[in-house]
Amino acid sequence: MSHEAISITDMFKIGVGPSSSHTLGPWKAALLFLQSLEQKNILQDVKSIEVLLYGSLAKTGVGHGTDIAVQLGLCGEDPETFNVEDIHAKMNDISIMKKLLLHGRHEIDFNPDEDIEFLITESLPYHPNALTFLVTLFHGENFAETYYSIGGGFVVKENENADSKNTITLPFPINTAEDLNNAVINGAKVSDLINDKLAAIGEKIGITKFQTVEAPYVASYIHGANRIGVLVGLSKEAAEVGKDVAMQIAALNPVAVDAASVPAEVVAREKAIIMDVMKEDPKMAGKPEEMLAKIAEGKMGAFFKEQTLTAQAFVKDSGKTVADYLKENGDVKVTEFKRVALG
Repeated sequence: MSHEAISITDMFKIGVGPSSSHTLGPWKAALLFLQSLEQKNILQDVKSIEVLLYGSLAKTGVGHGTDIAVQLGLCGEDPETFNVEDIHAKMNDISIMKKLLLHGRHEIDFNPDEDIEFLITESLPYHPNALTFLVTLFHGENFAETYYSIGGGFVVKENENADSKNTITLPFPINTAEDLNNAVINGAKVSDLINDKLAAIGEKIGITKFQTVEAPYVASYIHGANRIGVLVGLSKEAAEVGKDVAMQIAALNPVAVDAASVPAEVVAREKAIIMDVMKEDPKMAGKPEEMLAKIAEGKMGAFFKEQTLTAQAFVKDSGKTVADYLKENGDVKVTEFKRVALG
């Protein structure tokens, strides 16, 4: 079984804020750009660099420190280890001297006020968080590289071959909770390893729930002191959208993606509850069964609005539905979701 490998360190990152997509992502994009220059063996040939910030990065870039993150990335600083107390002094030095030490060793002319452009009215089709590095070499050659900060600190390079992603055959392909409990690691079953650990704390803990989602892109979210977990399948890669939708599911616990996907038994149960309530209402006394059934159908509309994901009011902006939010952000479709809660 072949999987695209993703590590726990990919999902949980250390880095500066305030935004993983507007701060950490652009910083990492600049570092990837330096790697590209190194691979081409032209870093020492760079005369000047201009940075273009598009769409969302341009509109909120100043507030999110996108321009600062890009400069620190071009200097070769590590977002995980750089001392944030030094940011102000570093930025002042670049601004006053109009110089930037590319990758910490090659000095170039760089004026942040002129060499970082915020293209607020322009957006690239692949993703709204885009930035382009325009390079001029000493012998006159010019070229550009574009990167996309797609959310969660993940960055992709324009026209990067999808086949270049890490796809490996996992040594322990797990598809069910039983698979996980029975997996053998270093000669011992996972269930036995768990029991050995539990003997030390005297508490009964076991793997009781295991959910999977298959989709072109799957977003995950852990909420409430690790007590609620959500997986969301999307029609295409959209990390920030996936996180927002997963938070919605964690908070409001919808029963299905939309009205059409609500299980028949759930619809029948809700209709029966509505009918029973109406039959006990003195105002409904004497009304024919057919009329009650029609009223129940109308009341089911309210149920679908409250209990299905795409019809719910979006938790971050109650003026729109989740369906509206998805359409505004690349017309992403939710294919399925799973929500697991402890207790």
